[in-house]
Order: sequence, then C-alpha cells, then structure tokens
Amino acid sequence: MSGDRFQAALDQLRAAGVKLGAIEDTGIAYSIFKNDPDGHQVDLTTYHGKAGATPK
Repeated sequence: MSGDRFQAALDQLRAAGVKLGAIEDTGIAYSIFKNDPDGHQVDLTTYHGKAGATPK
C-alpha cells in the first residue's frame, strides 16, 4: 500500500471509531496491527518512501 493510501486508511478507520494502537516502524516499513471481531490479526503495511511523511 502506498504511503498516502496507508494514511487515508488510518484516517478512515479512526473516523469510523476503530481504536488503533501505535504504528510500528520496522526500519523499512510502517505497520499497524489490529484484531478483527473474530480475533484474527489484520495488518496494514506501507514501505518507507523516498520522501514520504511519517504516518500519524
């Protein structure tokens, strides 16, 4: 997922009332992990871009 789409996804989830934890920076990518209602872990990940902004 591109950085701008990653940020848009985070914004949409928050606007829908989804509580999100901290964004993890692995050094090459940003990821966020969340369990769905059935307990399955779902993650969103975007790789660091050349001039990309840090997701909030």
